[in-house]
Amino acid sequence: VFEDANLEHACLGAQAAIFSGAGQSCVAGSRLLVHRSIHDRLIDMLSSGMNKIQLGDPLADATEVGPISNARQFE
Repeated sequence: VFEDANLEHACLGAQAAIFSGAGQSCVAGSRLLVHRSIHDRLIDMLSSGMNKIQLGDPLADATEVGPISNARQFE
């Protein structure tokens, strides 16, 4: 993520790459390259956003991420 990037868009994109497959995809993002000058701010945004993701029953309307496929992916 370059220092002049839209951090909100970068954060949403990173979250989608990491969590959209609930650990069932071999293309999930596992690394994020971030310019030093925005690192702390982006990490704070990611942390805040990730804490808002609704985990739960995949059949429930409010659920955004269902069960993680295995213990390794969960950790």
